[in-house]
Amino acid sequence: MDSNHQKEIAALRNTIEVLEAENAHLSERAEEALLLGLVAETIQSLTDPAEIVENVLERVSILKNIPYTACGRLVGHELEPIAAYASFSDKTGVGWPIQINETLLDEVSHGPYVTTNPTELSADFEDTPFHPAVTAVIPFKSQFFSKGLFLFMDGDGIADRLASMLFMLDRIVEMTVSRIDNQYLMRELARLNKELESRIDERTRALVTANQKLKAEIADRKQSELALKNAHERFVTVLDGIDAHVYASDLRSYEILFMNRKMKEDFGPALVGKRCYREFRNEVSPCKICTNSRLLDEHGKPGQVITWESKSPITGNWYMNHDRAVNWVDGRMVKLRIAIDITELKRVEHEKEQLQSRFQQSQKMEAIGTLAGGIAHDFNNLLMGIQGRTSLILLDLPASDAHHEHLKSIEAYVQSAAGLTKQLLGFARGGKYEPKPTDLNRIADESAKLFGRTKKEIRIHKKLAPELWTVDVDRGQIQQVLLNLYVNAWQAMPDGGDLYIQTQNQALTEYKAGLHQLEPGRYVSIKVSDTGIGMDPSILSRIFDPFFTTKEKGRGTGLGLASSYGIIQNHGGAIEAASETGSGSTFTIYLPASKRTVAEEPHVSQKPAQGSGTILLVDDELMIIDVGKMMLERLGYSVDVATSGSEAIKKYTEKRTDIVILDMIMPDMSGGEVFDRLKAVNPDVRVVLSSGYSLSGQTQEVFDRGCHGFIQKPFTLDALSEKVQMVMHKA
Repeated sequence: MDSNHQKEIAALRNTIEVLEAENAHLSERAEEALLLGLVAETIQSLTDPAEIVENVLERVSILKNIPYTACGRLVGHELEPIAAYASFSDKTGVGWPIQINETLLDEVSHGPYVTTNPTELSADFEDTPFHPAVTAVIPFKSQFFSKGLFLFMDGDGIADRLASMLFMLDRIVEMTVSRIDNQYLMRELARLNKELESRIDERTRALVTANQKLKAEIADRKQSELALKNAHERFVTVLDGIDAHVYASDLRSYEILFMNRKMKEDFGPALVGKRCYREFRNEVSPCKICTNSRLLDEHGKPGQVITWESKSPITGNWYMNHDRAVNWVDGRMVKLRIAIDITELKRVEHEKEQLQSRFQQSQKMEAIGTLAGGIAHDFNNLLMGIQGRTSLILLDLPASDAHHEHLKSIEAYVQSAAGLTKQLLGFARGGKYEPKPTDLNRIADESAKLFGRTKKEIRIHKKLAPELWTVDVDRGQIQQVLLNLYVNAWQAMPDGGDLYIQTQNQALTEYKAGLHQLEPGRYVSIKVSDTGIGMDPSILSRIFDPFFTTKEKGRGTGLGLASSYGIIQNHGGAIEAASETGSGSTFTIYLPASKRTVAEEPHVSQKPAQGSGTILLVDDELMIIDVGKMMLERLGYSVDVATSGSEAIKKYTEKRTDIVILDMIMPDMSGGEVFDRLKAVNPDVRVVLSSGYSLSGQTQEVFDRGCHGFIQKPFTLDALSEKVQMVMHKA
C-alpha cells in the first residue's frame, strides 16, 4: 500500500469519525426531540390533569424502556397517587403506598436526583417480579397539584442510564406540569376575560408551528443520519475487505480505538478500549519493539511510515507492519497499523533456501564422491594385495614365531585402512554394499544396546513403531549411520543426558518428498534426538561436509556424518538435521519402504574352510591375480586366471569352471558385458562379482541379472572361503 493510499484512508477515516460523533450527538437530540414531540402531541388534546400525567408516564415508560413510572402529591413523607404505569403488571395501584425519607427529600429540594439507596425510598412491589434498583426522582410544583414528585424506576442497577436521561426527563416533567397548569389557567382565565382566548389561540398556534419545525428538524437529522450511516458502512466495507490487520491505538495510552473485521476474527471482537500490548502480544507493559516513539517528528507532527517485520505470539504468523501517526477525530494522535500476513512468503523463502542448500550439498557430495570412489577403488586393490599376502604368510606361520604379531598388526592396519575406504565409499555415488530386506526396528534396537553398554551416562529412550514397514538396506552401513549419530549425540552431552530414538511409517506427499528431492510414496523414518549443547547455524550448515569436524585434532576425521549422508542418499533416502544452540539436535532419516519380507542373516564361519572345485579368477590387476590365485589354491581349489574380459570368455568357452570370480572394472570389456557373454555360453554359470567399489549402480544391476554373490576388495581369506563355499553349495 503506497503512502497516498494510506493518506486517503487516514483522511477518510478521520472524516468518518467526525461524522460518527456528530451522528451520535444528532441521534441523541433527535431521540429527545422525538420523545418531547410525542409527549407534546399526546397531551395536546387532553384536558384532564390525571389523564395527562398517565399518558406521559406510559409514553416515557414504553419509549425509554423504564419498567415503572409514577407521579404523586407529596404529603409529608408520603406520596399520594396521581398516576402510575407498570410495564410488568396490568393491576392498578402497583407500587403504592410510596414512602420518601428525609434524606431524599433534602436531595430533591435542590432538583432532580438519581438514587440507588433502597432506604431512601420504599414502594410496594411484593406481588410482582419487579425489584427497583435505580430511581430518578424529579420534583415539581403545580398550581393544580401543588407540590409532588415524578418517579422513574429501573431494575438493572445501572445508574448511569437514568442519570444520562435526567435532563430529558426533567424537560418532560416540566412540559407535563406546564400543560396541566396551562389547562388550569385556561379554565380560570376563560371565566375572567374572553380577551385571553386570542392570546391562548396564538400561543397554541405557536406551539403547533414549533412542533412542525421540530418535526422538520427531526426529518432533516434523520436524513443526515442516513447519509452518515451509508458513508460509514462504505468505509467499514473497504477496511473489512482488506485481507490484512488494520487497527488504530492511542500513542500515549495504547488504547485500541478501531479494528477491522480481519483483526477481530484473529484476535477477538471485543478488544476496543483495551491495551494493544496486552491483547496483541501478551505483554504486561508497552512492547520493546513498539514504534510509537518514532512516529512523530521533532515538532510532534506525524512522520514517515515505519515498515518492519514481526511474529505474532497470538497467531504465530509473520507480518509486514506499516505504522504511521494520524490525527484522530477527537484531536489526539493515534497509531494506524496495517499488518500484512507474510507467513507463507517466509515459508516459501525458507524452503527455497533449504532446497538450494540441499542442491548445493548434493552437487558437492556428488563431485567429492566421484573422486573418493576412484581413490577408494584403487586403494582397495592395493590393500587386497597386502591383505592377501599377509593372510597367506599367517597361514603358514606358527603363532610362536617372532614375526607373527607383526603380521597380525599389519592385518589390523589393513582392516583400519579398509574401514577408511568404506567411509570414503559411503558418500561416493553408488556406495551401497549388499542391501537386504530389513527390519529397521531391529537395527535401531541392537545398535542402541551396543552403544548403551559403553555409555552408561546416557539415558536411552526408544519408541519403535509396531508393524514397521520393511526397508531394503545394507544392514552394516545403516548400523554404522546410527552409531555415528549416537556418538555425535554423546559428544554433545559431555555431562550426560537423554538420547531419544523413534521409528515411524510415513507416507510422504509430493510436497514433503519434494523438500528432500525424493519421490512421493511410503517411507520409514528414524529420528535420533539428544538434549545436548546444540549447534549454531554456521555449524549446522556444514555438518555433512567431508572432513569438517568441530572435534579436537586427532579425535575425528570429519567423515562420520559425511559418510552417513552418502549412505542414506545411496539407499534412495534422505537425512536432515535440526538444531539450535542450547536446545539439542535432531537427525531424521527417511528410507524407502520395501514390499519384500525380512531376510535372515546367514551363518558366518569362524575360520577358512577347505573346498574343492574349479574357479576362473578374472581381474586386470596382476597383483590381484597373483594373490587371489594363491589364496584360492590354499583353500583347495583348482584355479585358472584371465587378465581381460575377452580372455575370460575364451577360457570359459573352452573349459567351463564351477565358479567365475569376475572383476567389475576392466579396460577392454566391463564386468557386466563379460557376465552377459558368459550367460550366453552357459545360462547356469555361477558368477561372484568382485570390486573395490561397493554393490550399487552398475554392479547392482549386473548382480540383479543373476549373479550368485558379491565380494568387495580387500577381502580376507576367511571372507573369500565363506563366499566361495556359499556359492559352490547354492542350489
